[in-house]
Amino acid sequence: MNINEYLRSIHGFRLMKRISYLVIIPAIILVAYLLKIDYDNRRKTDKKKPNKKVLLFLIGIALVFFFTDFGILCSRLFNQKLTGEFSIFTLALIFLSSVLVFCSLYYLIHEYDEDAFMISGIVEKDDTFYNTKMYFTYLYYSIYTLFTQGYGDIYPKKVYSRLIACLQMLISYILTAYVFSKIIANSEQIK
Repeated sequence: MNINEYLRSIHGFRLMKRISYLVIIPAIILVAYLLKIDYDNRRKTDKKKPNKKVLLFLIGIALVFFFTDFGILCSRLFNQKLTGEFSIFTLALIFLSSVLVFCSLYYLIHEYDEDAFMISGIVEKDDTFYNTKMYFTYLYYSIYTLFTQGYGDIYPKKVYSRLIACLQMLISYILTAYVFSKIIANSEQIK
């Protein structure tokens, strides 16, 4: 069995499900890290910023897992191999991992360039939970970008932040196509 056949088999679906779990772990660690920094900043007068190397490491791990997962998903979708375990939980987990990866990317961009996004009602820098609130602001942005909603209260200003938002929208269309194809394939199997 070559790698393509493996990815399209039931084992490929199970691998995709396990990788989806792995994407969430760095995101949870990142939120815990930001909460710890904010908690430490509450107790001290000199404000500490998140270490960019730690952010890059955690987000890099999440990106590797996510794009491996997304590659398996595309292999299955474009080869029309839609058999496998159908689980709403797994499909929701794939959407969640997409939201968390792009949220973390947006937060990383914010750490390097605070002018990359225009945010109305921005969190003040002297807020005790500034880092955590900014992460959740980008989580909100990532969710409505995934569903291509766009309220206009947050939008990308720089070219690279716009390109990443466009990449997230493109991935969301592919994820949506996969979900609907799974639903249709399973409804046809029931008949």
